[in-house]
Amino acid sequence: MASEAPSNVVDVKEMRQPDLSEEWQRRCAETTARLKETEGELTMVQKRLTNMGALLETAAGQRTSKTSTLQAEVAEERRLRKEAEDKLWAERRRCQDLEAMLSHEHRLRRDVEAAQHGPGELQKLRANLASERKARAAAEAAAGARGR
Repeated sequence: MASEAPSNVVDVKEMRQPDLSEEWQRRCAETTARLKETEGELTMVQKRLTNMGALLETAAGQRTSKTSTLQAEVAEERRLRKEAEDKLWAERRRCQDLEAMLSHEHRLRRDVEAAQHGPGELQKLRANLASERKARAAAEAAAGARGR
């Protein structure tokens, strides 16, 4: 019946042979050494992965921080731009007011000069002044509609 045993089963007599035992001991020692070497490599890889994970977390935190900082800077820049635009529009309105005052002053000077030349000239200037006032009121209404 021993001859009917499968080929992968080792006979007990063969295991007791001193040469086979030394061979198995040598193979076990080699395998153990390779396992220890592999465990060492695995430990180093795990340490590298841990370090890389920490670096990734740090980088992600820095990126989030930078993004927040940039968003705050953009918001501040927009606020400053809006402020500057508002000041610009206020200055434009002030310039328009000054131009209107200057124009009015010129009309008054013409009126004075016309009054010195005679009553007919004064009536013409008053008619011109009335039409200029209507035109200015229409222009201001249009400018006010655009400014809103």
